[in-house]
Amino acid sequence: MDNSSLFTLHSSLPKEFVTYTRELFGEEVWQKYLQSFEEPAPVSIRLNPFKPVLHHTSYIFPLTSPVPHCRNAYYLSERPNFTLDPLFHAGAYYVQEASSMYLDEVLRQLSIVNCQLSISSVLDLCAAPGGKSTLLRAAIPDETMLYSNEPDHKRANILLENMQKQGHPHVVVTNNYPRETLLL
Repeated sequence: MDNSSLFTLHSSLPKEFVTYTRELFGEEVWQKYLQSFEEPAPVSIRLNPFKPVLHHTSYIFPLTSPVPHCRNAYYLSERPNFTLDPLFHAGAYYVQEASSMYLDEVLRQLSIVNCQLSISSVLDLCAAPGGKSTLLRAAIPDETMLYSNEPDHKRANILLENMQKQGHPHVVVTNNYPRETLLL
């Protein structure tokens, strides 16, 4: 990272954040952190297990390495224009940061995925745009009902679209504030 980029980044970050984080990280890690802003962000997707026939077709991009903490998830070598891919619109995969996919590992550790716990329903209280909910739906037992709630009406519409693309019947999308939502 050149000095002008470093100055621009420093000036755009809150001073308290810079002071605190630089001290917390130490100078060597802080410099690596700043350099990471100059690198392209990794791109990752999760394949939809409810549309397995689509897993055998050719994607418009190569699937590179698997995301180690999430089943059916892959890093891509570059970011394609997803909106040009009909498989994206068909819900064959969901574009999601690999760090957000760690929920899959947590669920496996809790034995929910292995059906060792009996769960009749799951609530995602603030679910838009749908990354957690689509991951949850793929991870929980098939007969478990998923309630995906989003308080913001506009975001709830995006959530609804993403959950419909997923193609699983045991999903209910709601639009309520948490204080209005009853645990089912």
